[in-house]
Amino acid sequence: MQYASDGDLLLYLNQHINNMTWEMKLAYLRDIASQLRDIHDKGLVHCNLHSGNIVFKNFQPFICGLDRSKSKSSESKSTVQGVSSFTAPEVFSTRKFTPESDIYAFGIIMYTMASGEPPFRNRASDSSLVCAI
Repeated sequence: MQYASDGDLLLYLNQHINNMTWEMKLAYLRDIASQLRDIHDKGLVHCNLHSGNIVFKNFQPFICGLDRSKSKSSESKSTVQGVSSFTAPEVFSTRKFTPESDIYAFGIIMYTMASGEPPFRNRASDSSLVCAI
């Protein structure tokens, strides 16, 4: 995080949302999608993709927080940890992260980028939210 001088996604949006065009937002999302594709191309699943793991430096987004990543071919079930609002619904029942579950999280990041707000911001992050997801 010491190198992410512009903070994480929510901090960056709080500071810059009023000056961002749709073209800028789409460019950021393309950069994030490209990095996620690189992660998947290396045979990994991020397993913890959320707005806190998207950081900015010099107006460029970077995916970080790969400490929970796993091999795509891993058959082991995981303890579901992390940010519930970015976790794909099937992960709660299967306890398996997949490239598709990372794509779900990317969809929530797209929502966050478009709206400037965290997902489910008016809901507690508890079992009720998990059931709703």
